[in-house]
Amino acid sequence: MTPDWNAIRLDLLQVDEPMRAALREMRPFFAKCLPGILARYYDKVQHYDPSSGIFKNGTMQEAIRMQLQHWELIAACNFGPDYLNSATRFCELNQRAGVAPQWYVGGRRCSSPTN
Repeated sequence: MTPDWNAIRLDLLQVDEPMRAALREMRPFFAKCLPGILARYYDKVQHYDPSSGIFKNGTMQEAIRMQLQHWELIAACNFGPDYLNSATRFCELNQRAGVAPQWYVGGRRCSSPTN
């Protein structure tokens, strides 16, 4: 039997029913705050890596659109195929644009409440 890696990942991240309820409650917060968080993040990336492929040919706008859609899936607790496809498409966009991997990790820190 093949393991359900999505279920395993959700278990490792402790995405249980209380977490799902909290995510659903945060849906309006995400919708309101994420555009500003993403703008701040891309300002930082541009400061340190102005030649990044994310700033060419409308890629940044597409990345923001994709991230907002992805977080809508998270807030809706839709962790099925749509979620997995969303994550894959976003990674592929970054790879095509030549975005350095350190910016993937750096983006998570930028959303911290201490920033």
